[in-house]
Amino acid sequence: MIKSTSTERTKRSDARKRKNRSEDKPETQNCKKQKKTETEARGCSSNALLPEKNNKGQLVFKDFPTFGPNMTPKEVLQAGSFGGTYFRPIYSSITKQSYKDVWKELPVDWLEGLDIPKQVASPTYRENVNTYKVKCGGSLEMWESSGWIVPQDPYGWFQWYC
Repeated sequence: MIKSTSTERTKRSDARKRKNRSEDKPETQNCKKQKKTETEARGCSSNALLPEKNNKGQLVFKDFPTFGPNMTPKEVLQAGSFGGTYFRPIYSSITKQSYKDVWKELPVDWLEGLDIPKQVASPTYRENVNTYKVKCGGSLEMWESSGWIVPQDPYGWFQWYC
């Protein structure tokens, strides 16, 4: 199995930064004054603000009004979404590479209190990790075959959101 190298992680991070400047994602000026680790990971300036939630509970990105998630990436991880498997080691049929420990690119405070092998990078979906105690979602193979995975985010939409 090929392991993700520091150089590969840097290339992915650089690609993500370039993509962050595109029209497809809210601009980084919407970030909040945060710990240095989160600021660096999100590419935020130290005095930028996170979007506020509207009366429907959706985050409002002024520069991308059609994007209205109801949870931040940190809240998603803390809720046990994806049954603890999202950042498991994978082989991407899109990039033809294996990835491991991608969760290390996330801000430290997003992972506080989480058991990484069980709640973030588990190879096995765990319903008891999910806040709602249910299994949901499709496999990586299903997402790839549907054309929903792009090379710069081999894990999918949530990697993009992070």
